[in-house]
Amino acid sequence: MRTSADEIYSKKSARWELHFVRKLLISAVAILTSSQATADDELMSATRQIFKAIPSVIPVVKDNPVTREKVEIGKMQFFDPRISASEIILVATAATILGRSE
Repeated sequence: MRTSADEIYSKKSARWELHFVRKLLISAVAILTSSQATADDELMSATRQIFKAIPSVIPVVKDNPVTREKVEIGKMQFFDPRISASEIILVATAATILGRSE
């Protein structure tokens, strides 16, 4: 059984259309991904202007020295769910979500 010229053309056309759609889809994903990355970069830049890095050493406040008792109270509050409005979320949970777990 022979294949007609129309069938051959139709198969080539379908392959070309599939190839074109794949290329178009890949291009669309690349554009959307790069625009999202740009938006993320802009957001991070704006955030860094507003917020400063968390200091690695506790700053000393004049007339308010760091004591063992204050450190213990801070630890208790860090893990106390009663501080949140829902009384479910710990400060430690939020810190972990934000990538600041120590």
